[in-house]
Amino acid sequence: MRSVGRLKYSEHIWIERKVIRSRAFLSLRGVAPQVLFLLMTRRQMEMRKGNGKRKAVWHIKNNGQIILSYREVEKKYGISQKRFTRAIDELIEHGFISVASYGGGLFGTPSKYSFIDAWQSFGTPDFKCEQREKRAIHVGFCKKCVKTTDEKDGGTAIAKGGG
Repeated sequence: MRSVGRLKYSEHIWIERKVIRSRAFLSLRGVAPQVLFLLMTRRQMEMRKGNGKRKAVWHIKNNGQIILSYREVEKKYGISQKRFTRAIDELIEHGFISVASYGGGLFGTPSKYSFIDAWQSFGTPDFKCEQREKRAIHVGFCKKCVKTTDEKDGGTAIAKGGG
């Protein structure tokens, strides 16, 4: 086992065949499959005993607390922030993960992710597509000046639009 921060991770990841054979996984593009596997390496799995007729099942002990930062992905794996964002969006849209809490780049807090099972119904009418909360980041001036043509006097006016 290796440790990252306070958490210990196994050198192996466990992936069910039904995940890899699923329509959702096979339709992932770009680096999304690699990012999914990187997130899977952050899971801490534990066996929960079944009671009576129920079998024991594997459970993700740190679900909702899984961290994979933009900085780390770029430094360690050479995946740009833009490609990583697209991969996260795709994993959310295909039902593999959800964002448990949004981080903030300004304060250096990373987002935390949860694994979900919505991918099993991907491509069916029952599938509910989730999307990541997109934040509008305004850099520089927020109000834009737009030139418009006034047909009555043939002149040009400047209209201010919100942004």
